[in-house]
Amino acid sequence: MQELLSVGSARWAQSSTLSSRDTTGYDWVNGGTTGHTPRYSYSEGATFGGSAGLTVEVPVYRWIAARGTVSQWVFSGAPLEGDRSRTLLGAGLALRVGR
Repeated sequence: MQELLSVGSARWAQSSTLSSRDTTGYDWVNGGTTGHTPRYSYSEGATFGGSAGLTVEVPVYRWIAARGTVSQWVFSGAPLEGDRSRTLLGAGLALRVGR
């Protein structure tokens, strides 16, 4: 019997972010000299996440199967405030080897 459904994939991720950029710098003129002085904003954050997924494989021909996956990720932390979940979809082919 072929396996058509695989349930129970669980994953986790961790990320740390540092960011610095010239957000509101200003240009200046002193006599005949011109220049630019940047103003930097700096932020730091970390996030942790976990997911659960579902995979379906449908045999197509002998050792080839079509494969579809869906995962729901949920994250914590300030970098993703107000937008914590992500849904990932995947499709592809699976090759069965070693039987």
